[in-house]
Amino acid sequence: MSFDKGTLKRPEILNSDSVSKRVVLKGDIDNDVAILIAERTVWPTDPEESNDIYSWYNCADVKLNLIHPATEKHVKKYSKQNISMITETAKAYKEITRPFMAQTREGTIGWVYNILDGKAEQDAVVYRDEEVVGNRHGFVLMKDMKWDGSTLSTLYLVVIANDRDIWSVRDLRKSDANWLESIIEKCTEAVEKKYGLAADKLRFYVHYQPTYYHFHIHVTHAEYAIPGSTTVGRAILLQDIIERLKIGPEDGYESATMTFQLSSEHGLYPLLKN
Repeated sequence: MSFDKGTLKRPEILNSDSVSKRVVLKGDIDNDVAILIAERTVWPTDPEESNDIYSWYNCADVKLNLIHPATEKHVKKYSKQNISMITETAKAYKEITRPFMAQTREGTIGWVYNILDGKAEQDAVVYRDEEVVGNRHGFVLMKDMKWDGSTLSTLYLVVIANDRDIWSVRDLRKSDANWLESIIEKCTEAVEKKYGLAADKLRFYVHYQPTYYHFHIHVTHAEYAIPGSTTVGRAILLQDIIERLKIGPEDGYESATMTFQLSSEHGLYPLLKN
């Protein structure tokens, strides 16, 4: 299988899902590890795009996502997962998780900054907000690469915060509640204007642990259940986050004890399992 980056050689199946009609292959291109995600779509998707190590291609009714060169973290992420529940105290977060996040962020989120800086994926931007609310400085609402861009029942957007010091829900404080409420209000208005979907058809949620350590919010159709994404134990409804910030301490989620699911392949698992 050939791409503009080269030919995928020695492919092997990492994972497959009959419900989402997705298969993940691992191979190599020019002696670097590559991961190819193939998903069935209802309609043809947007033209070919790329951002850093991520590329998207269309082939009839199949959307191809190519990650090259892929890291060991990518291989583990897309392999079949062995899930366990983990309880993380504020102490464990400060002493174990936060340093892990700092180390993991290095060299892995350049593609996020490309979007925020207007250097990549600008055709996917649905709404851009620059208003300062409290200590926060706006966000970008854009189509997620997993969405075909047209099937409303599988709508999948993502909100990316402009502020680069918010890595996860753990960095949210009581003072951020108004900012998060403004995100819901502005995104709901933008989605209704562009796609005709009412507020009660949208699900806003945050992952913990997130896939990448720059604060982002998932926005999907309320009827779209996504295995591994909308799952209890990973997804936290944004409205619940806002309510907790309002009634909780000033430091928000920093001092909270949190229970969440974690794959045994995740780098944090051996550090937190005990």
